[in-house]
Amino acid sequence: MILDSTEPLTFAPAEVFLAETVTVTCGPPPLNLSTDWTSEWRRDGNLILQDNEHSFLNNNGVATLTISKFFASDNGLYECRLKQDKSVFRQKSTRTFTAKERPLIQVTPIRRKVECEVGKQVTLQCSVQSPYTVKFKERPDGGSGRTITFVFSVGDCVNKINTFTCQVETDTKFEKSITLELSTEDFDCRNSLEFGDGQDGDVAEAPCDQNRVGVKTAVCNKTVGDWTDIQDNCTLREVEELLGQSQVTWLSCF
Repeated sequence: MILDSTEPLTFAPAEVFLAETVTVTCGPPPLNLSTDWTSEWRRDGNLILQDNEHSFLNNNGVATLTISKFFASDNGLYECRLKQDKSVFRQKSTRTFTAKERPLIQVTPIRRKVECEVGKQVTLQCSVQSPYTVKFKERPDGGSGRTITFVFSVGDCVNKINTFTCQVETDTKFEKSITLELSTEDFDCRNSLEFGDGQDGDVAEAPCDQNRVGVKTAVCNKTVGDWTDIQDNCTLREVEELLGQSQVTWLSCF
């Protein structure tokens, strides 16, 4: 006999970003089922097995499913069954539970040395994909948008390290920083649109192209007067997610 719950499964948090943790709670069942029951979880009708990312717990009359890293493959309609002998208590989600895409914030520059000359200007840019918007933490009245810019003007050389934080407007835990290091020394590498200025041996960072994650790096080479040893450590966002999920799958085999 199957008894369907009138209440849906509960998800905590109610909204989750990709790679975050979510806990699904089922129960409690009717009083005619004692605490001596077993739990079974399904997604889109398919049985969910315990592994490194999916753990089950029966405690205090309820059953929980914890997904430590929620990937796109975890999207779906969820169902739990609490079984005792021939009796089954069944509880379902009322909608497809889907993780939200994580904001991909890109800033330009990332970290750059700047000649400390009063009045010198550096344009800072921050962008994010739809439907998110970003703002600069240090400029609360500076407005927000999918792409925002801010012109930094050198005022003095007292504060040699200047940091600017770009945050997602609706969820400030997602952020990226821009660091400008003011210098009065002569530069050996100058005027690179991608890596800026630098001295011999400096390592500069530049952002990846749109929809790619990671960072580009280069080393200032005094001998040639330019940035060399350029490393492109950028990958497509979708590829990075698949790599993360494949690592989880690999670990679950041990």
